[in-house]
Amino acid sequence: MLMSAGLLKLPQSVRRLIIFFASLVAAISDGHNLPAQYVIHVHSPTWGSDSSVDNLEKAVKNVLTLADEKNIKTIALPSIGSGS
Repeated sequence: MLMSAGLLKLPQSVRRLIIFFASLVAAISDGHNLPAQYVIHVHSPTWGSDSSVDNLEKAVKNVLTLADEKNIKTIALPSIGSGS
């Protein structure tokens, strides 16, 4: 779907962010041709440890903190770490 919307630059942005950011850290990129000004990215936590739920909470809080810092008024969160 993203490619059909002409969003060739979005995957490039995501690949650059993956290189520079660790798990749970939120990063922001332009929305490119999406109907959103920004896209906030976060690596999902690794599942199967005692800290999995806490790490998911940290990841979501990091996304919300970044959105607040950028004065973003509305946000949609997809399922994080729900499948491979």
